[in-house]
Amino acid sequence: MSIEPGQQARPDPEGRPGTGRGPVGPQDIERTGRRALWLGLAAVLLMFIPVLSLLSPVCAVAALVFGVRARRASRRTGNPAPGAMPGIVFGAFGVAFFVLGFIGQMYLLNEIRTYDQCRRAANTIEDERVCKERLARDIEKKFGLEEGTLKPENLPL
Repeated sequence: MSIEPGQQARPDPEGRPGTGRGPVGPQDIERTGRRALWLGLAAVLLMFIPVLSLLSPVCAVAALVFGVRARRASRRTGNPAPGAMPGIVFGAFGVAFFVLGFIGQMYLLNEIRTYDQCRRAANTIEDERVCKERLARDIEKKFGLEEGTLKPENLPL
């Protein structure tokens, strides 16, 4: 039996050649669903680790892809895809929080740059505290908040 371009060597559950689109057998569907779940969880957890947070959107998009593939294959074959839906949800949260964080950083880019320059020029801990207070006031102005709403010690920088 020759394999046509775009087909897999394994047949689908009805014995037809695979289409090259997603998992084929029940074990493949379950494995793909669980993979989506683990990738989604990894995406959410990586958001809280400073340097590794850059991997979060990669895991989130992978969770979405695997979750959608598992759900489609599950509907097509009638086999369950455990973990696929939670993987899609966690992946969507990961992508959404990454996009919101990126937009927030771009919106506050000038304030963050000013804070960074101030901190680099600071010679004492008191100077650094003043820089952080200035950042808090700049953010309050940017968002139209009352003065004193943000506490400098609560800022993540």
